[in-house]
Amino acid sequence: MVSEILDESYEILKNHFGNNPPEIKSIIRGDKFVAVQLSDMSIGLSFIEHEWPQHFPLYYQNKTIDESIQTYVLGKMACIGEGMEVSYGIATLNALTSSIFLNTDKYDYLEDILLLELWRVHLTEGTSVGMVGNMYPLVEILLEMNCKVIILDKHAQDPNKEPLPKEVKLIENSEDLDQIDILIATGSSLVYHSTEELIYNAKNAKLKAIIGPTVTLPPEPFWDRGVNYIGGSIVTTKYLQTVVAEELRDPKRYKHQKEIKGALKFNKNTGLKKIGLFKN
Repeated sequence: MVSEILDESYEILKNHFGNNPPEIKSIIRGDKFVAVQLSDMSIGLSFIEHEWPQHFPLYYQNKTIDESIQTYVLGKMACIGEGMEVSYGIATLNALTSSIFLNTDKYDYLEDILLLELWRVHLTEGTSVGMVGNMYPLVEILLEMNCKVIILDKHAQDPNKEPLPKEVKLIENSEDLDQIDILIATGSSLVYHSTEELIYNAKNAKLKAIIGPTVTLPPEPFWDRGVNYIGGSIVTTKYLQTVVAEELRDPKRYKHQKEIKGALKFNKNTGLKKIGLFKN
């Protein structure tokens, strides 16, 4: 199944860079993320699907993809690849998007604003918040606001994870998102090519956000499908390997927050904005 969002993002980026995109400089495969660094030092990240083999030393320099591969060839893998190819492709598209953000004035940004603060007026008692993926640090906050929390996460019962509060409702199918008021999904849905399905099934939600390092992409394909906010990450070179590490999976333990340039929030009216979703 081809992801239309990724395909449209690829075309937007190709149109921006034309025949001279930054070249691939390095490819790093971590425990939960892969990273692609371009010749202009921009870096993109992508989540690795849980079921894919990944028992190898952290920061292992991948040898299965030649770093001389053309940027657009690797980027296209996000749309048409299989398995790990999709993650490498998304990381490449994210790196190209980061390059635009860091090197042009195409988008404005705003620092240190939490998504929940933006939405606080909507998070009244009884508000139904559907969460897709691992964003467990937000669960406790939402429950304290007396919101109803519904989680779609096939790994929610993982014994290695902290158990969820009993107030949380677990669902197995995205069709059950049709009655939620707010959708918050991780960018990992892009790796599964399921983002379009999630957005469609949550069509009755008044606010929708897709967030996480994997979703550092042009905003237009998301806006066209009714998404209000997307949030990714801009990474600096110094802590590239730290970012790729397991540490990023738990914001409470993240020690190098200032090396992640916050998270990027795209808003329909104001373009690309930067918010600190990983704030302690």
